[in-house]
Amino acid sequence: MYAKSLAKRYEKRQALGTDGKVAEDAPPADSWRTLRGRHSWLTEEGVVLIEVRDDEILISESLDDETTKRVETDFWPPEKPVDNPHDEPAPANP
Repeated sequence: MYAKSLAKRYEKRQALGTDGKVAEDAPPADSWRTLRGRHSWLTEEGVVLIEVRDDEILISESLDDETTKRVETDFWPPEKPVDNPHDEPAPANP
């Protein structure tokens, strides 16, 4: 729904690839029914980012690259390995 509104809010909107460059072959934002994963568009006001992970959504608009990365890191903290206190090393052979 939010991605579809980009067509109404911005005259210029170009999908960006994973490399941050304009992706000429990307479908228009207003053609999406459901977004999954990470999507970004370049607009006349800057980059719009929509990232969907399970039931959480991060949306940022018109932030510079450094700020966007900080927001993403705060919102999507790196996953830490789960410590299992029941894991014990195998006994050494006598």
